[in-house]
Amino acid sequence: MPNIKNKSPWDMGNYFVTPIDHISASWCLNNSIKVYPLAKAVGEWWIEIDLNGKIHRSPYVYTKVMVWEKLHEYYRYYYNKYKPKDNS
Repeated sequence: MPNIKNKSPWDMGNYFVTPIDHISASWCLNNSIKVYPLAKAVGEWWIEIDLNGKIHRSPYVYTKVMVWEKLHEYYRYYYNKYKPKDNS
């Protein structure tokens, strides 16, 4: 009989992080930009963005897996917006 783990109602699903997701999240965290999920209810999350101590909450509620996709989309957005531009 297979070992089947019961998923919690708070389970946020799986998201496979790409190399650019790693780069953008690392750069943002090193530059005081934090993006994280905040539970609203079972199976629903807001996303909060902390920009140097100023916190913004997404106007939308995200469901399982979508929360991770949007979280990394925000990291990529802020990475592309604020990273130093190459002069070459």
